[in-house]
Amino acid sequence: MKKLYCVFVLCAGVSLLMSCGNKSNSQPEQQDTFLAFDESINHGVIEMDELHITDSVQMKNHTYVYDILRVPDSTLAKVKEQESQTMYSDNHVELKILKDGAAFFQKTFTKNTFGQYLDEGFKANGVLEGFVFDDVTDGGLRFATSVSYPQSDMYIPLTVIIATDGTMTVSRETVLEEPAEEED
Repeated sequence: MKKLYCVFVLCAGVSLLMSCGNKSNSQPEQQDTFLAFDESINHGVIEMDELHITDSVQMKNHTYVYDILRVPDSTLAKVKEQESQTMYSDNHVELKILKDGAAFFQKTFTKNTFGQYLDEGFKANGVLEGFVFDDVTDGGLRFATSVSYPQSDMYIPLTVIIATDGTMTVSRETVLEEPAEEED
């Protein structure tokens, strides 16, 4: 659990540092940041940039290749930021997994996929933001995902596990608040 929290915090820090640097037109295929809200404006609606991650892992003498594609989705309901009234596009995430070169798992996720794990505020005002491979566990391939308020550090962390038989389980993670440091 603490590892998952650290992954989110680390990615947010790296995203912040990367957003301050020069941007180039070329992007590597593997990107470790998923909380960056690199944006573009499409008809007055702010959209996150497309994110594509492909890699392979070993689990129980099998090679699994996962392909994650996060795309702004104009068919989903727009999200309005409460104070500024800025409109944001929600995203969908396509996850494809091959096992030893053969199709194994495929699903398109939206914020509604995780609806039972979200409170009303995140259902109405959150976007599906992060989705990355986390670890190989005894239960299967673990992916960390998040639904967040746009351009904020407020999010609901979720875990998606794809078992060796191709079944999927989802759970909501608990983020423990770090105690504030006292100033001297």
